[in-house]
Amino acid sequence: MDVHLEYSPPGFSLREGTYTIYAVSQPVGRNALSAVYGSIEISLTQSGESIPTMGTITITTSPPGAAVYIDSQYIGITPHSLEATPGPHTYRIEYSGYQTILESLTVKGGETTAIEKVLVPVATITTTATVPPTTRATSTTLPPVPAATTTPPLPLSAVTGILATGAALLFQGYRKK
Repeated sequence: MDVHLEYSPPGFSLREGTYTIYAVSQPVGRNALSAVYGSIEISLTQSGESIPTMGTITITTSPPGAAVYIDSQYIGITPHSLEATPGPHTYRIEYSGYQTILESLTVKGGETTAIEKVLVPVATITTTATVPPTTRATSTTLPPVPAATTTPPLPLSAVTGILATGAALLFQGYRKK
């Protein structure tokens, strides 16, 4: 459908820029646009060329099938492509068992912004219960202790005999002199 507007009140002109046109069933004021049938954005330039008003975002993930949110709005699962208004946006990619990605991007009108992400598995934490060992009585065999090497005591009669013999020898050696 082509729309051609030729209405131009005296002293009225539109400058370059982007405008929104609302379709209504009857003339309404700016504050009463609840009866809008639809709207469309247009861009005007002095050269007559149109300014692209939308950009494209393509999102792919490995593995595919992740949920994608743009500016906190769910938009679908990967791989996914959508048109978005130019300017800053945030996106979030979620997939069960993988780390969530939350980043910013800037969309430029007429351009495609490609997002390609390899999802990183969430580190699983494994807990293991450690049971302390039970106390056990152990027996250790020690080597035999060697017998004492001291000489057993001599009976008194033997000591007396030795002394008597020594004294006799000493006495004999004394007499010979």
